[in-house]
Formats: sequence, C-alpha cells, structure tokens
Amino acid sequence: MLLKKCIDLENSYTKNDYDLNIVYHFSKFVIELFSDDFKFTLDSNDELFIHFKNKQISIDDFKYYLQMTIYFEIIEEFKSLYFEHEHIYKQFRDEDDGPHDIDFETAKPLLERYFPDLKLEKDPRGDAGKYGWTKYTWFSIINEKYPKYHREDLVKSMQLIKGISVKIDYDNIKNYIKSKNKFENKLS
Repeated sequence: MLLKKCIDLENSYTKNDYDLNIVYHFSKFVIELFSDDFKFTLDSNDELFIHFKNKQISIDDFKYYLQMTIYFEIIEEFKSLYFEHEHIYKQFRDEDDGPHDIDFETAKPLLERYFPDLKLEKDPRGDAGKYGWTKYTWFSIINEKYPKYHREDLVKSMQLIKGISVKIDYDNIKNYIKSKNKFENKLS
C-alpha cells in the first residue's frame, strides 16, 4: 500500500505548500513515506543509520530492498489500483449500443456501492438537456471526486518512488535529521 500512501502524502504536502524540489522538504517526504517499515536515525557522530524491523541495515541493504522488493510491490499495487479503476469505470459505460455513459438512474446503485459517502438526488454530471448530453462524463466525475482512482496520480507516484529508489541522496536525509534535531533542541 506504499503507492496509496505516496499519493496521500504527496497530496498532503501539496496542500500544505511543501515543494519536493526543496532538499529538506524532499528528505522529510522520504522519511515519512517509508516510516511504516524504516526508521532513519543519527548516531553521536552524525552517521546515518537505517533500521528495518528493529535491525540496523546498511544503505546498500536499503537500496537493495527499495529496488528489488518495494519497486516490484508498487508495480503490483499500481496494476491492482489501475484495474480497479478500469473495472469501476467500465460499469458506468454502455457498450451494447456504442460506447456511451449509462444514465443516472442506472448508475445510482453503482454510485451507492462504490462511493457510499456520496448522497445523490440528481445527476452530478449536469442536466442532460433535450439531446441527452451531459456536461461531464462518468469518467471525469470518478477522477475528480475520487483521486485514489486517478491514473495520473498513480503514474506520478509510481515514478516518484522509482526515482527515490534509484537516486536517493542519503547526505540530504542525514543533514535534514541533524538540522531538525538541533532546531528542536534549541526550542526545548
């Protein structure tokens, strides 16, 4: 579920005006992203240590784990989320009479099943008008209202994790932790 966590964390950072191009923002992001399995600490000589399941591992071990385990896990997670999105979206399409969206009354039980928090009395796609055209498609509604299914977010987060696994800057993480610790000590 690292991909979902990456999407949520990245959205949270964006909402709070973090910029992942800023070294300390990115270092904080990496630490938080992997916080469920890894802990990054410094010893008294400011050497970076990485802990995995209460065992200290080397940076090379961490790189190996990122590239040979996590990378493949996120590919599988991506496929799962992408196919889930496609499966949901296909149910909102009528392929029998040419590809077009199903009507609101047909879609209502699907909306209730997949998105129970959405309480709808009228079609969220807008008024169909006399020609039956709506302002939005079901695809655009699903992507707008439910970003966890948004393909572009999945691809972007997958590429971000892949980039982290290949070119993570451990000196930046070390310097972030060191500066954070010094700053927090000054406040206490």
